[in-house]
Amino acid sequence: MYIFRCLAAALVFSLTTLAITQARAETVEIGNVEEIRLALYGIVTGGDSERLYENDHVYADELIETVKKSSAQIRFLDDTDLWLGASSQLTLDSFIYDTDQGSGEMVAELTVGLFRFVTGNLPGPSFEILTPAAVIGIRGTDFSFAVAASGATEVSVYSGQVSVSPRGGGGSCFTPETRVVMADGRLKAISDIAIGEVVLGRDGAHNLVGAIERVRLGGRMLYGFNGGPPFVTAEHPFMTESGWKSIDPAATAAENGALNVARLAPGDGLLTMRRSAWRLAALGDTRGVAAGAVGHQTLGRLAAVAADSATLLYNLLLDGDHSYWVVQSGAAALMQTISATAETEGGAGQAYLVHNKGG
Repeated sequence: MYIFRCLAAALVFSLTTLAITQARAETVEIGNVEEIRLALYGIVTGGDSERLYENDHVYADELIETVKKSSAQIRFLDDTDLWLGASSQLTLDSFIYDTDQGSGEMVAELTVGLFRFVTGNLPGPSFEILTPAAVIGIRGTDFSFAVAASGATEVSVYSGQVSVSPRGGGGSCFTPETRVVMADGRLKAISDIAIGEVVLGRDGAHNLVGAIERVRLGGRMLYGFNGGPPFVTAEHPFMTESGWKSIDPAATAAENGALNVARLAPGDGLLTMRRSAWRLAALGDTRGVAAGAVGHQTLGRLAAVAADSATLLYNLLLDGDHSYWVVQSGAAALMQTISATAETEGGAGQAYLVHNKGG
């Protein structure tokens, strides 16, 4: 009987080990364990908890955790270093790195504990850190995060910049492909804009991007104007012929109580600027902001569309007059020469003036 029990135990152990090995073989290696103090554990998708040792691989979608009084260091394929403090837990959601192009992305979800990142060869905007309370975009090199059991998140920046937004939806934002008119007259997708760049504001103002919000759509809807693609949430204020308006003024007020906002509805005249006008304004030519260069478009139809709750949205936080121009159509060319050439009517050739959350 004793021998039988020993054989059964050995068989269970072998099957468990095989399951863990197979689970790890089916995932993508993204880095290695560099140092461990006391103990470190990992759970890959479809596997069980396994103790990790120095030089072991870590994988995409793997949950990594330390125990009480332990700590560890992990180095990713792009030479990004991650330190975990005691009783810390995170999931390595995604890591893609193209060594030839020096491009890729990393998404890590920090559940609880202390963490420090020193970024490697991936460009800063490629990093996204998720906590129960926040979505954190990284632009720089050296950051630490403290995530409490309640989800409360504290970020310390030693070098570089971060953008922090509430988790789970919320915030007046645009879809990633929405075009923004830059201060030099070119268009740029809002998802590609970086802190420190300058956008064109009202009356030719140049407004500096001081921070960028990145939030998930959650259970909200996206809206499109006059048959155009859905591109904005209900909270975002648009300038009209009778002042600032949004689809959901109460939600707008919750974000920015200092801004007087009425309800946006079909029949309202949206303030617009044509392509030739914003090119002139970018050159400092007053004809770009003169009467007639800026006009109004009647909002004839407002369409609400449901989308994936995980859709990542963007908003710019600016100095100056806190305004910027957006183009609804994703068909608008991104790179354009600054010249007052003839233009065609339509969503790709005109921009709407919007307000950011601050100011």
